[in-house]
Amino acid sequence: MNKIIFSFIAILMLSELSFAEENAISIESAPVIADKSAFYLGLGYSYIMSNRTARHNTPGEPTHGVTVRDVDSHTNAILLQAGYQFNKDLALEGRYTFSISDLTLEDNQYGGRNWDDDIDISNIALYLKPIYPIGDFSVYGLLGYGKVERKDNDDSRGDWDDHNFQWGVGAQYAMTDYLLIFVDYTQWHNSDDEAHSNVPRRVDTEFSAASVGITYKF
Repeated sequence: MNKIIFSFIAILMLSELSFAEENAISIESAPVIADKSAFYLGLGYSYIMSNRTARHNTPGEPTHGVTVRDVDSHTNAILLQAGYQFNKDLALEGRYTFSISDLTLEDNQYGGRNWDDDIDISNIALYLKPIYPIGDFSVYGLLGYGKVERKDNDDSRGDWDDHNFQWGVGAQYAMTDYLLIFVDYTQWHNSDDEAHSNVPRRVDTEFSAASVGITYKF
C-alpha cells in the first residue's frame, strides 16, 4: 500500500517539474502573479467500512493462532470539511466524520450472520492535500494524521480508539469558481497483530471510508 502512496506523490512531483521546465523562459519574462488562495468548507456523505479479526494468543497451546472472531461492519456518516488552498497545487484540510446510523455487523465465521448494534464511529484528521489540476477537473491525495474512535453505547464490547497516519485519494470537479463536487477514498486505520487489552488475543483492525460531497470556496 505504501508503494501506491509514494507512486501517486511521485507522479504529481514529476508532472509539476516537467511543466516548470517547459515554461521557464516565459515565467522569467512575465510579471509575477500570485496564485489565488482560498478558504473552503464542505459537506458530504461517507460510507464507513471496517474489519476486526482476532486470534488466540496462547503460545504452546493447540489454540494458539486460531481465529476466534472475524467481523466486517459498515455504517452511514456525515463528513464535515474545512481547509485552506495555498495555490492550485496544494491545500491543508481538516475533516470530521461521524456516523448517523447503527453499525451493521457481519460475522464471517458463522455463515455471514448480520445484526445491527448501537455503536458510533467517528474520525477527526488533518491532511496535506497535493492537487493535480486538469482544467475544471482535478485529482488529489490526502496525507496526514488522525484519530478514529469506536464507541459502544451498550457497553457490551467496550470502546476503542487509536490515532495514526492516514491517507486517501480522490477527484473533484469545479462546477463554478466557488462550488466543487468531490469523491474520494480514505484509509483511517490499518494495524496488524495488536495485543487485545482484556483477553489473550492478537487483533487486526482496519477502518476506511468512501465519501462524496460538495465544497464551497470563499
